[in-house]
Amino acid sequence: MDQLLFKRVFLPFLVLAFVISCQQQSVNGPSKNAEQTQDSDIVENTISKAQAVAVAESFANDYNFQKENLLAGEPAKRKGRPKTVNNVLAVSNEDDQKSIYLINYNDGGFAVVPADQRLSPIQAYSSENSMPVTTNDTIPGGLAIWLQQRMNTVDQYRKAKQKVSVGSEILWARLLNVKGKRRLPPDDGGCEEWSNKVNPLISTTWGQANGYNNSAPHMGCDYPSNGRAYSGCVATAMAQIINYHEHASGYNYNWSAMPNSYGSDEVSLLMRDIGDEVNMDYGCDASGADDDDMAPGLRHFGYSSATQVGYEGTTNRYDVMNDLDDGDPVLFNGYEKDSWLGIFPTNGNGHAWVGDGYLQSKLCPTGNVYLNFHMNWGWNGSYDGWYAFNNFDPADSKYNRNSEVVINIHP
Repeated sequence: MDQLLFKRVFLPFLVLAFVISCQQQSVNGPSKNAEQTQDSDIVENTISKAQAVAVAESFANDYNFQKENLLAGEPAKRKGRPKTVNNVLAVSNEDDQKSIYLINYNDGGFAVVPADQRLSPIQAYSSENSMPVTTNDTIPGGLAIWLQQRMNTVDQYRKAKQKVSVGSEILWARLLNVKGKRRLPPDDGGCEEWSNKVNPLISTTWGQANGYNNSAPHMGCDYPSNGRAYSGCVATAMAQIINYHEHASGYNYNWSAMPNSYGSDEVSLLMRDIGDEVNMDYGCDASGADDDDMAPGLRHFGYSSATQVGYEGTTNRYDVMNDLDDGDPVLFNGYEKDSWLGIFPTNGNGHAWVGDGYLQSKLCPTGNVYLNFHMNWGWNGSYDGWYAFNNFDPADSKYNRNSEVVINIHP
């Protein structure tokens, strides 16, 4: 369903190609241990499960899932019944240290809270969807990549014994309704808070199986249940962007026959045409395409400016934001670290997905700027939400090798 599988090339001195192949994955992909037990005491900067629950409920109720209000310190009380936490999955790293909490609310919605106060307290959120409940739940490869990146950041902070920033301390204090331990820097009037937001541009919540793969090769698959191969996450992501623009040069699609939340023959035809253009390698377990074929594939459909660039979450995040400001969704792809061939790292599981909105806010008096992108994972709407995605930690290539984004996607 959603994963990028690397075709391992054992011959030296060859340029390694990366294949986006989309399979299902269990949530314990990013780590080997996870648990749902209650923490007891705080150890240095470690956040307990009880604190994480308190943070999640405060964010939902006191700030109404509005991160811009949290950053501005302006509560926005919810109308109606308060949100309460339904379940918590505490995911641990390879050293059995809790890294991150996946928190689901009753009546829908989720928050992802780090187990270390040196990170911003709300790493991802949605007022509608949900996070995995157990380590046996399957997740899209893109979410697995994101979780690895967040967990890696926690590990790096702990190893470096980095001090908590004033900005992070302010946000944790607001959500826990306590006073920070340090004085705020003086407000000399030179810091002005602001917030910019582009709401999700795409209305579709498409997937890869039945309804979306009706035109894929029939391979006698046990699953998908129609016996056909998956459409592939590259095709699903590209199709959602092409459908959004309702433009495909040289093709005559009936856009009105493409529902937002389920598949149809017309949707599957679009995905198959994309698959043919990107040389999709179809299969029952996964359907994969070379990431280098994504931008040329979009250009074939009339998006002549589509360009694939590296994404480290630093300067070129502004290219992504500019596209979204112009009403143009972007196409992300990334890979998980898998194994090593001699001295050459090979990329294992990965995914392609759509970024279609962002929220950027500045916190005063610290001047810290926080950025979340709205991610559409191409997983039938599951796990879609707002994710901190501004930094892939370029200093540590463990999880950001070959993270890329296709920008300038417009007719």
